[in-house]
Amino acid sequence: MNLEELLRKRLVEKTERDAKAADSLLLNAERDLKVAEGNLKMGNSDWALAIAYNAMLSSGRALMAREGYRATSESHHFAVVQFCATFLPEKTSGLANAFNRYRVRRHDVVAAIREIK
Repeated sequence: MNLEELLRKRLVEKTERDAKAADSLLLNAERDLKVAEGNLKMGNSDWALAIAYNAMLSSGRALMAREGYRATSESHHFAVVQFCATFLPEKTSGLANAFNRYRVRRHDVVAAIREIK
């Protein structure tokens, strides 16, 4: 999916560029990476993955904010992944694919935890 499709399907919309929001989101991502690493060291691999994914999501949202876009749909996680896949250079397609796999895995982890409760 390209950027025009994302806009046409209303998965993303054009907004003002927001460097301040992007910086804040990147700080959140850095924090989440540290927390994910701590959880991994404690043997909480599922939570570590979910938190690391959240860092990826925040980073993707930071890219969107810096470029003047935001996700608008209920499927905003999907929209952020797709935006990153279309916006980033072709040589980073492996990262975009991993981002999408982690999105699906994180959903599975969260769903499993909700079932336990």
